Amino acid sequence: MLELAGVGFLLNIQAQKALIEWEPVSSRLAKARFRSKLFNVTVFAVYAPTRVSSEQAIDTFYAELNEAVKKTPKRDLLIIGGDLNAHVGSRQANGDRSLGIHGCGERCERGTRLVQFAQANNLVIANTLFRHKPSHVITWRSRDGRTSSQLDYLLVSSRWRSSIQNCRAYRGPDTGSKGGSDHTLVKMSVKIRLVARKRKEPPKRFDVARLKDPTVVEQFRVQLSNRFTALEHEHSNESPEDGNSSGSSVNEDWQKFRNTLQEVALETLGRVKRKRRRWMSEETIRLATKKISLFENLQELTDAPMLYAKKLTRLFSSALAI
Repeated sequence: MLELAGVGFLLNIQAQKALIEWEPVSSRLAKARFRSKLFNVTVFAVYAPTRVSSEQAIDTFYAELNEAVKKTPKRDLLIIGGDLNAHVGSRQANGDRSLGIHGCGERCERGTRLVQFAQANNLVIANTLFRHKPSHVITWRSRDGRTSSQLDYLLVSSRWRSSIQNCRAYRGPDTGSKGGSDHTLVKMSVKIRLVARKRKEPPKRFDVARLKDPTVVEQFRVQLSNRFTALEHEHSNESPEDGNSSGSSVNEDWQKFRNTLQEVALETLGRVKRKRRRWMSEETIRLATKKISLFENLQELTDAPMLYAKKLTRLFSSALAI
């Protein structure tokens, strides 16, 4: 049976600047490390084998994940997130500190495996810590909309439990739709502050495309000739020092030659202006916005009968009270 997998990261500008390293461990596991103010943050994106996968596939997945976690520096804030294909339920015993009391459904065998992994690595499953309505707990819905469950989780180092401010699912217009995802977005709010790495920006390239213009070519040639003539005149007037008949070293001559060439190029050609490429076309953005708007309208129509029923109930209760 063919199984497809793949994980990755989508970073905003702040996260990109704070990125220290990233590593694609396997098709089911990827790692990214970020610089924060007082500590670093290591994040794993994971995709566990599905319920129809073999036990060997599950063992391999958790072996890779355990090995990757062991290599993580102890001081780092560790976050593991993704589709873990397990039902963990809620806390079943007072000593089970890896779970909260707001989980979903009953724990299955794969859920037990996940909880054991969390306990062994001092992690807490953030989804189960906060009380939310069912639609904000469910992370997966079947295509026909008849079946729903909680399969996606965010695990965090237990010592950072107090820094977790919220964790819930966000259903969007793509959830369960044809061609969209059957999983919802799971968002966690953690109170940390990322710090951008100081990176040296590479110098922008000269706009050599301007050399296609004969006028620019002539201007460049004349300025370069004049500057090199002046440089040659300066070199011939230098007096020999310490037995060096040229009056200057080869390195110094090269520096002057390079600087002169770069100065003339900057004056006549200028630098290439970098254009930021949009990763989505205007048409794609327009269609995505329209899809969101239609989804919101659908939600209003879906909720209307329920709101009407509640209003009738309140009116009926008021009538009985009179």
